[in-house]
Amino acid sequence: CQLDVGHALGSLRYAAALLGWRLGLVESPDDILGTQRKTDFIGVEPEEFDLFLEADLGQGIRGIPALEYHDWSGSANRIDSSPMYSWPIIEQVSQSTRRQSPLPSLRNTEVQDSPFCMEPEAVKTILGRRSAQKFDASYTMSQDVFFSMLHKLIPENTLPWDIWGFEHRVHPVFLFIESQEWRQAFISFREDRPYKRTISEVSFSGKKLARLFFWPKPDCRKAAKTLCCHQSIASESCFSLGMLAEFTILKSNPWRYRQLHWESGLMGQILYLEAEAAGLRGTGIGCFFDDTFHEFLGVSNHELQSVYHFTVGKPLLDSRITTLPPYSSLHSGE
Repeated sequence: CQLDVGHALGSLRYAAALLGWRLGLVESPDDILGTQRKTDFIGVEPEEFDLFLEADLGQGIRGIPALEYHDWSGSANRIDSSPMYSWPIIEQVSQSTRRQSPLPSLRNTEVQDSPFCMEPEAVKTILGRRSAQKFDASYTMSQDVFFSMLHKLIPENTLPWDIWGFEHRVHPVFLFIESQEWRQAFISFREDRPYKRTISEVSFSGKKLARLFFWPKPDCRKAAKTLCCHQSIASESCFSLGMLAEFTILKSNPWRYRQLHWESGLMGQILYLEAEAAGLRGTGIGCFFDDTFHEFLGVSNHELQSVYHFTVGKPLLDSRITTLPPYSSLHSGE
C-alpha cells in the first residue's frame, strides 16, 4: 500500500533524526537493485521497489562504501507456490504510475531541528506508538494540544517533511474537533491554491498557524462515521479528518499518484507520534466512501480526491488484546 510507504518514510526519518542523520530519496532504485531486469523474473512474481533512501551520516562518520556497479547475475527465486495470480486493475495502475524519467533533486538542505526529536521521551514515544481500537467519546482535548498537532501538519523545512523537495499537495479536512474550549470543523488549504474559500486566520504561539475555512455546521460526527464505512472509531474521537490530494498534477506527472499517497501516509505518521506524545492515540482509516466525501464537500470535479482518513482521541484499551514491546524477539533471544 502506498500509504504504508508514507508511514515507513516518516518512521525512518524520525529514527534517523535521533541518530543525527538525514535521509533523501535516491534517483533510480531499480538500477541500483537490479530489479529492472525482466528476464530474471520469468515465471515468478516481479519485484517493484517504491523508493530507495540514502542516509547522510554527517561529518566525521564513515559510512558504507559507495556501491560499485557490476553486471548482475542469477535469477529471482520462486517463493509463491502459485505465482502470477492476475490482478488486472492493480497492474494497470502500476504501469500507469510508473516513473519514466529521473526524479528531480529531492534533497532538502535547509533543514531545521525538530523539537519532537529533541525531547528526551522521543524514543519512548516512538516505541510506544500503537493504533487505537476504540476511543473514549466523553474525552475532550485542549485547544493548545490540537493547534500544536495542526502546526506539525504544515509543511516546512522540518522533519519529516525534509525527506523530499516535492511541493506539498495534500490538504487535511477536519470533519469535527472536540476540544475543551470549542467545537468546530474546517477545511485547511494553502493560501496559493485557486480554490481557497472565505477564510479566517488562526495563530498559535505567536505564529500564523493556518488559514482556515470554517464550516457553517459546528459538528459533523455523524457524517464522519458514515463517510468512514459507518465505523464508530471515526466519530468517538477528539477529531476526525480526511485528506484531499490535488490530482491536477497527475496530468503531467502520473507517477505522482504514488507520491500523493506517500505524503498522506507521512501526514498520518506525524499524527500518530504527536498523538502519542500528548497521551492520546491515533488510527489510520483506510475504508471510506470517497465519492460521498467529495459530494459532502461540494467537490464536483477530479481536481481534489480523497486518499486517506485519520482520527485521534483518548484510547480505551481492550484487555483481551495482548500487546508486546517493539522488537520483542530480539530481547527474548529468539
